[in-house]
Amino acid sequence: MKKSFQYTCAAATAVVAFSLSACGDEVTEITEVHQDGAAVLVAGESLDSETCDVSQAGKTVYVMDSSAAFICDGEDWQTLNGEDGVDGKNGEDGAKGAKGDRGAKGESGEDGEDGEDGASCTAKKLDATKDHKNGGFKITCGDDSFDVWNGEDGVNGENGKDGKSAYELSGSKKSLEDWIESLNGEDGTNGSGCTSTDDGKGSVTITCGSGDDAVNTTLYKAMCGVAPYDPAKKFCSEAKLFDLCGGKAFDTKTQYCEENKVFGKLTDSRDNKVYKTVQIGEQVWMAENLNVSVNPGEQSWCGGGKEGEKVEGDCSVYGRLYTWAAAVGKTEDECGIGHKCSGLEAPVQGVCPTGWHLPSVTEFELLIETVGGSIAAGTPLKSKTGWRENDETPVGTDVYGFSVIPAGDRNELEIFHNVGENAEFWSASEIDDDVADFMAFSWSYTGVEIGKLDKYYAFSVRCVKD
Repeated sequence: MKKSFQYTCAAATAVVAFSLSACGDEVTEITEVHQDGAAVLVAGESLDSETCDVSQAGKTVYVMDSSAAFICDGEDWQTLNGEDGVDGKNGEDGAKGAKGDRGAKGESGEDGEDGEDGASCTAKKLDATKDHKNGGFKITCGDDSFDVWNGEDGVNGENGKDGKSAYELSGSKKSLEDWIESLNGEDGTNGSGCTSTDDGKGSVTITCGSGDDAVNTTLYKAMCGVAPYDPAKKFCSEAKLFDLCGGKAFDTKTQYCEENKVFGKLTDSRDNKVYKTVQIGEQVWMAENLNVSVNPGEQSWCGGGKEGEKVEGDCSVYGRLYTWAAAVGKTEDECGIGHKCSGLEAPVQGVCPTGWHLPSVTEFELLIETVGGSIAAGTPLKSKTGWRENDETPVGTDVYGFSVIPAGDRNELEIFHNVGENAEFWSASEIDDDVADFMAFSWSYTGVEIGKLDKYYAFSVRCVKD
């Protein structure tokens, strides 16, 4: 059974000083705690940590976190805080201040007097009178008035007199018909025509009229410096006139014209020999056989040698014949028969001048295809002269200026053969230790062949530009 404890304000204050309105009207703020037998729980400590049972009955504890005092009744903690005080009475309302006198409203002003109406004007129609047959109007504006009369109708003018005709004004004594006929002009004389005269040097003279009345005008087709010329026949280069080559102009520094074909110029720096060159399709070829001496009597000989003998021919006409090793720029021990040639990289310059090289089989094939294919390419590439005649095979036409000449060849027995009948050209393509590819032309065949022969044969060389 819960015990009942009686305690007084005085008893409580003996433990701790705190504010209780029930103990008097004066409010006292707690400023200190007296620990005479009372436990004090500092900040952070809870009342739950204190034991309250029969043995602790009458024990007091002050909890600082809540600023409250408690007493143990033998079972639970009972607060010692006083009850809330009674609300005080409301104070009396203060007396209201007296109102100030209000200002009196001003009186309304009087309306102004209306202005007088302005005078307007009126118009009244007036009937016709003796002096004013068309009537009029009376205009009245206020006390003033005036009359406005309509004007009288105008009188029509008299008709004009008829004018004279052109025939009458002319005063001609001719009859009207003759006078009209005389108005037609006489036929003019025929003008003289114009003629043109071409002097063949680029000037054309236009003559209009004849005799003393003739007018001459000279026209120039083109001018080279101060010289007139005809562009259909000539061309101008560095203020000099040159004939067209096959209807075409050319670079006079690096090219020249021969038989209406444009050829280039190649100077071999090794011996200063000058060779003709020709462009066929996209390739530029030597148009003459190479004629540079390489180990003469061992690897090169003059072409056109005497048939069946060991006598060399004329290098200035046929160029030289080279073994395959010499053609690729090697010795016989390096690339001759029985030796596989190593270290060759395309394009192979070989015996050719700088900037030119020994053609591969592929380059030979491109040339052949450009001029009509293997069956027909021989005729347009062969020279017109120097070949053995054959009734069944047409002579060379040399359409492209390649000018293949039959220099013949030299075999392993050092004998010259086929002069006037065949022309063979080494390629840079090696087949094996003994054999290499070449291009061949024959007096009895209109085409071109790609063949294979032993490296010791001596053939002509044609270089192609890099």
